[in-house]
Amino acid sequence: MPSSTPDTVRTTTLELNAAPRIYPTIQTKSKLAIMQVPEIPLPFYRFLYGEIGKSHYWYLRNHLSDRELAKILHSQNTKISVLYHDGAPAGFAELNLFQMPDLIEIVYFGLCPQYIGRGLGKWFLGQIVRSAWEEHPQQLKVSTDTLDHTHALPLYQKMGFTPISFKEEKMEDWLQKHS
Repeated sequence: MPSSTPDTVRTTTLELNAAPRIYPTIQTKSKLAIMQVPEIPLPFYRFLYGEIGKSHYWYLRNHLSDRELAKILHSQNTKISVLYHDGAPAGFAELNLFQMPDLIEIVYFGLCPQYIGRGLGKWFLGQIVRSAWEEHPQQLKVSTDTLDHTHALPLYQKMGFTPISFKEEKMEDWLQKHS
């Protein structure tokens, strides 16, 4: 959990209406792999969600029963990808393909804390965006807020996402809705 609690939370929703022409590359001696996990084991998902989200107030999924969580994660509309760095899980992304084939939402995206600052986030996001466009949507959407990593919003914008809406809430109201 973050060391200090902010007074307000600003949420930005962004959209991407065309596949990027260039995707980020990465120079590393480490072995990287991205694996799609159609039937992700719930304890593994809960581990990743908790490890990545604890600094960013990710709590919504913590309150779901295994049955409720499995219904979301194992749906044909959910696509989970896990990033591995030298064999260890380093991050994950969760896409919602909805039932409208023209819209895909990046529901969760993040890295485990020890992998932040190595250039992996930009490369991983590029790979997730590329994977999403392989589904032939008309639009990708993502929301980020001021509780996420400070580089989240600029990273989405560098990838070509454009802000389409903003919402500001008192932290206590935001927590009540997201707890």
